Amino acid sequence: MTGIVVLTAIVLATAGSDIPRFEDVTEAVGINSLRPVLGMPPATGGAAWFDWDEDGYVDVLLTGDWEPLKLYRNTGPPNWHFEDVTNAAGLGEVRNAISADLMRVGGQTTLALMLVEEFGNRLQLFQISAPGKAFFAIPIGWPGGLGFFMTHGDIDGDGDIDVVASMNTQCGPSPKEKRTVWLLENDWGLFRPRRDDVWPAPGCAAIPMVTDYEGTGRLVTLITNDFGTYLTPTLAVGLDGIDRTLPPVYGMGIAVGDLNGDLRSDYLFTSAKDDALWTSDGSQWQYQTSEYGMGTGWGEDGLRFKWGASFLDTDNDGTLELYVAAGWLGAADDLTNGTLQKNSLIQNGLDVASEAGVATETTDRTVSVVDYDQDGRLDLLVGALES
Repeated sequence: MTGIVVLTAIVLATAGSDIPRFEDVTEAVGINSLRPVLGMPPATGGAAWFDWDEDGYVDVLLTGDWEPLKLYRNTGPPNWHFEDVTNAAGLGEVRNAISADLMRVGGQTTLALMLVEEFGNRLQLFQISAPGKAFFAIPIGWPGGLGFFMTHGDIDGDGDIDVVASMNTQCGPSPKEKRTVWLLENDWGLFRPRRDDVWPAPGCAAIPMVTDYEGTGRLVTLITNDFGTYLTPTLAVGLDGIDRTLPPVYGMGIAVGDLNGDLRSDYLFTSAKDDALWTSDGSQWQYQTSEYGMGTGWGEDGLRFKWGASFLDTDNDGTLELYVAAGWLGAADDLTNGTLQKNSLIQNGLDVASEAGVATETTDRTVSVVDYDQDGRLDLLVGALES
């Protein structure tokens, strides 16, 4: 998609019933929902929830590749209103951020931002000296290239937080497998790319997630890849090598949760058609498509473009539902048969998004889950495009 579009951050609060109900309270709580962006993910809704001033109430940071960052402080009860504290946090001059991640490095809150610059995208870290104070930039060894997404965890098992960053590479009909995901190793508070190992990620837009994929307590990096050769490989990269047995999809998002109660994580990879559900019974993995009740490939005539996804317990009954943000892709108008790309909320194998009030007709891309008003019910922040 080309041209200037608008990022709509929609805060939806549950209202409670067998089928959960949500209402749009974005403007009512003080968040400006309209933000100009370039248009392609992940520019459409980077968000990070964290307690900036450590007052016990979660605050939210919003990105936008044409706009400065916005950090909104949650004022707490009784109104649960958000106030703009971007300048107080030292972020007023930071702009062109397309994705964000929060971590603790050396006991301090650290913000990772992927910044769009003239000759490529650059990963930059910002650290805060004390709660409620300004962030300041800290050095990082960036290998260069079009940075895309990042995540973090103790990848090498040395007790320090490391950063994993992906690249957005040039797409083609048969792209060669190349290193598009980098491990930035934490070396006494400085982050440098490790060059003695290979993290292949064929495709043009790798999405990494650090997770306990094996259920052993050791972290691996799960990587799904969008576009490239048809049915692009999904990889699990660990210290012991690369697992290539996961279902290949045009990966556009990852949701993680324990669906069957075996205390091991299960994964859903969103795609343009059938999603891939990768579940564990404690001893082996099983691959299912969207036909088996937790996917979102059905319900629309033609392809359905699905992006960010999250497992969550919307009705507090102890079982997980699935929320998936869907939205039209301008380059594929001829493939969607003019159908609306509505979001899905899967509850007990059924899509209840319309009844829940979340089957929006905007071009949604991202979702983050939080209980911002501490009422015991999960809320959603959805990033979307509107032309």
